[in-house]
Amino acid sequence: MKKTLATLLVVALVASLCGVMFVSAEEVNVALGKTWTTDADDADAGTSYVGNVTDGTIEASGAYDTTLWFGADRRLTDDDAFAMVFDLGETYDSLSKVNLHVWPAAASGIVVPASIDVYTSADGETYTKVGSVSEFAGTGPQWVTVEFDAVAARYVKVDFVSSVEGDTGVFWFVSEIEIINPDLVIAHLSGADSRLNMELTI
Repeated sequence: MKKTLATLLVVALVASLCGVMFVSAEEVNVALGKTWTTDADDADAGTSYVGNVTDGTIEASGAYDTTLWFGADRRLTDDDAFAMVFDLGETYDSLSKVNLHVWPAAASGIVVPASIDVYTSADGETYTKVGSVSEFAGTGPQWVTVEFDAVAARYVKVDFVSSVEGDTGVFWFVSEIEIINPDLVIAHLSGADSRLNMELTI
């Protein structure tokens, strides 16, 4: 099992040589620019909202922008959840958070999800649920976060689950999904810093 404990040894060595410094964990969005798929029977049917949720761009004003929002159409799945699967390209040791920019409008055909569930997988076949969010701050565009204990994984699945009672809308709206893996940052008084991604296999 991979550990990042080796970085502590590096910190001790650098501290003894360079004097005053501080260490912090910087949040890194490892999903940025990565590929993703859905479990829809036809991902393009029934929606013109085809925004890329890993391009680093959000729609925060509440405009119906078809290039920034992705409309997850619940009519295209066989069950009560719409799954989006992200391949991060490699295994990250400390995935611990997923940020989602969503629009639970409850109007104009947009669905308020009963929950948004997050799963992780090492092989893309077997997934383990690691967290969920089911509360939203009103009905405007907003960020919501699913936090969980650090886990090693290459694949992340996000399920938009059903809808609140009485909601007859069609789409779950999402404009960006960030998958966070912390990156150790060592900063010196001079302002210079260096990121360490060293790993120790034990």
